[in-house]
Amino acid sequence: MLGLAVLLGGGVWWWSSSDSTDADQLDTALPRAPQDGPASGDAAVPDGDHSVSVTREGPPPEAARRCTGSRAGRAECRIVGSLVGDGPPVDDQLPLLEGRPATLGRPAIADAADPDVLVDGLTYYFFSTSAEWLNVPVATVPAGALVERPDGSGFEIDPDSGLVRLDGGIERTDAMPTYPPWAIDTGIWAPTVEQLDGRYVMFFAAKRPNAPDPINQECIGRAVASRPSGPYRPDPEPFTCGISGIHGALDPAFHRDHDGSLTLHVAYGGSSTPLWSIPLAGDGSATGPAEPLLPMQQPWEYWFLENPSMIHDGTHYLLAYSAGDWRDASYSTGLARCRTPRGPCRSDPSGPWLASSGPVTGPGGLAFFHDVHGDLMAVHHGYPAGGEAAFGARSTFIRRVELDDVSITLR
Repeated sequence: MLGLAVLLGGGVWWWSSSDSTDADQLDTALPRAPQDGPASGDAAVPDGDHSVSVTREGPPPEAARRCTGSRAGRAECRIVGSLVGDGPPVDDQLPLLEGRPATLGRPAIADAADPDVLVDGLTYYFFSTSAEWLNVPVATVPAGALVERPDGSGFEIDPDSGLVRLDGGIERTDAMPTYPPWAIDTGIWAPTVEQLDGRYVMFFAAKRPNAPDPINQECIGRAVASRPSGPYRPDPEPFTCGISGIHGALDPAFHRDHDGSLTLHVAYGGSSTPLWSIPLAGDGSATGPAEPLLPMQQPWEYWFLENPSMIHDGTHYLLAYSAGDWRDASYSTGLARCRTPRGPCRSDPSGPWLASSGPVTGPGGLAFFHDVHGDLMAVHHGYPAGGEAAFGARSTFIRRVELDDVSITLR
């Protein structure tokens, strides 16, 4: 989740200021991938422009419902444009999962929003949004130092591991100490890392200066490193800036399919279909056009969808995503079932999978991963109740996922 950074003593305060846009064209950026031709009735795509043409039809019908009340007219309202047609297909025949966790557990890493985990050998690398004056914080945790609490509240870093500071924080280093040359030095959001072709590739979100749409500055960048903890070297230009190349791209997430193929799932502003997919080559470059993945379908999905994370559950694909305004206690995590990594998908109309509960509010930024034993796990962030939007208040929670054909929960 992106925002405006204001420097304060001891850290950075994040305040969201995006993503209100009109849909125009879609830019898959560096390297530009082959794209489909223009839709019927649209202007032709000029030679050399590999964008996808979309219409400008004004706000979709659902925009008025999702951007009313106290949020009406605010720059942060993300849905103001509509794409060609009715968005991606929705497969109503996909089975949905039952089950919601009884509690959200207890935090494991303080001041660690939008978490992602890379498992490399017998070591976990916990990445997160900028914090503690680090561009991309990473905690390097040996497998033996990640321990499950006996009370069922999730995992923690072993206090005797030497990784826990006297103040209770976890020792972290900066995975990307060199700031992207194309970005404003206001923070890096939602990094995701995968080992590709013998090197480590990171996608992340940051803001660029002099953006054509000044209230929608976010782009997704790419960086590479020879070691999982970095240092990562950012590309000189952004990978994608979303719709029209100006309307905002954020919250990238790798998905490696069971056949080894790669997809990058992202969130784009300016559309009633916020979640998109980009096919990737083995080196992390785009091999085809971005395609819409999941539209806003349910009444509880107000404001925006972001933070996609997908796994294959043996039969179908399971997509987790955040919904709502990240500063609110009503921010939540939804689930959808998909036929392929590029859709079609069906979200759950009964409500979010993770919602505020007891002392934890605003659970979002969930990312699936498999531990060193191959068991399914997840990380997500959350606020202490009453501390929504406070400086450094989002912590990472580490949970075990129990999944079968009909149910899913966290332990």
